[in-house]
Amino acid sequence: MRFIVTGRMIDQAVAPPDQEIAILKATFQFFAENRDPRIKDIYPHADERATTLVIDVDTADELTEILGSIPASRLSTFQSHPVTTPETVLKLLAGWEKMIQS
Repeated sequence: MRFIVTGRMIDQAVAPPDQEIAILKATFQFFAENRDPRIKDIYPHADERATTLVIDVDTADELTEILGSIPASRLSTFQSHPVTTPETVLKLLAGWEKMIQS
């Protein structure tokens, strides 16, 4: 199952600035080195302190595991949404078309 996950930095400082910067650097090194292949895509936002990930997992427990392994997870909040494919939506629409034609 694929999830779109957006992580945002929390506003309150959790650690001194130099430590927060080190944690953020470790996070982006984690992403750049593709340490968890279940993270399929990474999109740092240009306009805010946020990053959107595409994560492919079988269970919610796996999603929790991945998010917890990101070094900056203590500095962030996350929103996740399961996503599907355009082909799946087309199948659904074809089914609806059949239902309304009956």
